[in-house]
Amino acid sequence: MRITSIGQSTFKLEIGGIVILTDPWFTTSGILYRLFMRRIYPLATDPESISHCDVMLVSHNHIDHFDRGALNLAHRLGTTVVGPASVVKRSRRNGICNYRQLQTGETVETSGIKVTAVPAFHPLSKDSVGFLVESERNVYFSGDTRFDWSIVGALRGKRIDVAILQVSCAFYTFLGGADGMDINNAVELAKAIRPKCVVPMHFDCIGKYLDIAAKKRVSVRTIDVEAVLERMKQKLSQEGIVCRVLYAGDTIDI
Repeated sequence: MRITSIGQSTFKLEIGGIVILTDPWFTTSGILYRLFMRRIYPLATDPESISHCDVMLVSHNHIDHFDRGALNLAHRLGTTVVGPASVVKRSRRNGICNYRQLQTGETVETSGIKVTAVPAFHPLSKDSVGFLVESERNVYFSGDTRFDWSIVGALRGKRIDVAILQVSCAFYTFLGGADGMDINNAVELAKAIRPKCVVPMHFDCIGKYLDIAAKKRVSVRTIDVEAVLERMKQKLSQEGIVCRVLYAGDTIDI
């Protein structure tokens, strides 16, 4: 299995000839992008250059996880979009014919792989899910989620070769705190589910918190990001868990 980071939460998974994209976000312009979602690492590839994608796994219907470029790509290639009801509704509205709706706990088989929707808890997206992909290698993709023990319960007894985990999040006082995991929550989840390897994600976009307690936010000063991720890597190493940090364009073979 080969894993390539395209940027933020978008990864290309190549499993036995099957190509999967996770939470595809290709935006690099626009007012909202410049104000709130600017990348600190350049996007590794644009959707027009992608010629093969069998499956898109979309954890929730937010524009920084499923954008117009992703919709156009799925339409052009006939890609199967897998996600919760809000994702499927948007896909259908945009003329996508191949889709599979998944609620927490449900499983589908598509393109020769087994995909199960794992619990996820995002206060601004009530039907969010994570994904467990089971094939020659098993991959857990957290999506955007707060830490919750029901995630651990859903993955109990599963072999997890790679866990792709959210490591930065927004913080809203009116929501009672963070809308997802920072590095500390991600380490806690990794310790509970015991993957062989952790790949951090969701650290490419300005304004998110990598370490809420230390008030470490993602900024254009990338050394801050790299230093915090190195600290996470050391914490996981102490638990006997390998951590591979993939910046946009980086690839690993598992």
